[in-house]
Order: sequence, then C-alpha cells, then structure tokens
Amino acid sequence: MHTDPSRRAIAASASVLALSACGIMSSPGDDFVDRGARSMAEAAFADMREVTSMRILGSQEGDAGFTRVDLRLDESSCIGNLDMDQGSIRIIKNPNGAWFSGNDRFWSDQGSSPERADDLDGAWLAVEGKDSILRLCDLERLIAAFQLDEDDTNDTIEVGEVEEIGGADAVALTGQDGNERVTAWVAVSPPHRVLKMAPADDTGRPDELYFEEFDADVVAKSPSKKDVVTLSEN
Repeated sequence: MHTDPSRRAIAASASVLALSACGIMSSPGDDFVDRGARSMAEAAFADMREVTSMRILGSQEGDAGFTRVDLRLDESSCIGNLDMDQGSIRIIKNPNGAWFSGNDRFWSDQGSSPERADDLDGAWLAVEGKDSILRLCDLERLIAAFQLDEDDTNDTIEVGEVEEIGGADAVALTGQDGNERVTAWVAVSPPHRVLKMAPADDTGRPDELYFEEFDADVVAKSPSKKDVVTLSEN
C-alpha cells in the first residue's frame, strides 16, 4: 500500500506500506469496521485521492533530525512552515510563483556570514526549477500515492482499535514500510480519510503526522515584491 505523505513524503520520496494482520475492536453496529480489512483500506485510499486540499502538521524524523511541519496545500497553492533544529523556513506557492523565507538561524546554518544571515532574515527567495521544498507542496503527487498493492489482502492487514483522532473515530491500520512498521488511522465515518500516520513502534519522540482541514480554501498570497530576491534551483 503506497502512502507518500508518511515520513518519506517529508523527505520527498514515495514508499510502500504493506499491511499485515491481527484483530479489531469496535463498537457493535459500526458498518465500516465490520468490513474486511482490504475493503476498509480501499475505501480510505479512494477517499484520500478525492481530496482537493488539506493541512499536514506534526513532527517527522529525517537525516537532518526532526522537522516540525505545518502546511496547507491544494492543487495550485501551498503555505506553511518547516521548523528544524537548523532553523525555520516559511513556504508560499501559488499560480504566480513560489517563494521561501528562512530565519537567521537557517541562513547561519547554510554557511552565510552573520551580516548576510541578517540581510536574508525575513526576505523571500523566489524559487525557480524543481526544488525539493516544492515537492512537499505537490498535492496531486501526495494523494496519488494512496494506492493498494495486489498482495494487500484481508490476511495481510493488521487492524487495531478504534481511537479518537482530532475529534473523530478512526481505526488503526499497521504494516511494514521498508524497514519500519507504520500505522495509519482511518476515519470510521465517511469520507474515510487518513487522519494520522506514525511509526508503529514508540520512538519516544513526537514522530507523527496529522491530516485535517480537508477541502478547505487555501489562501497563499504572494510576498511583497520589495521583499523578494531570486535564487535559482535546478
């Protein structure tokens, strides 16, 4: 099962989530959780592929440490923040262009002189070409990754308890993602969207992503021209 908005999405790479099997605890009469495991996964992923916008927030671990993510994105626009140990980045993307702004800590970590870091703090850099930052804002790519594999069956899906995620009941689906086990929480009530993803094993750190504000308007206004400098990325 493919789920790009997992930790691999934050690293801008797709991954395969193969679910494996166990039992389920649910309230009597819950039609959705009474379905077979593959049917639940199919419904959830089909509903995710229909999403026109969403908010992604949480914390994820990567090669550079933890990144705290808060992004709102739709088919053409994206706005939000990436907060890292090395500093913070704010992102804006809309039909007119794409920009990012780093704080002085970010620019200092990039090797900028203190004076240059001060100059760039608060400035917006126009991004040209295919920058990895902008891959995080590609809604079509992210939701297209929610696909089942042929070998995902009722016998290879591990289903956990129904829990409350963001005020909604969600059923946990757990499986192998590369060398890791990952859990996705799927809304019990329609539409059956993925509300949260996290490593199945407790890392002792807040390593989890939430998905919410589906199909809401995303307002990403261009920065003022006087605050923009150009940075080419290939």
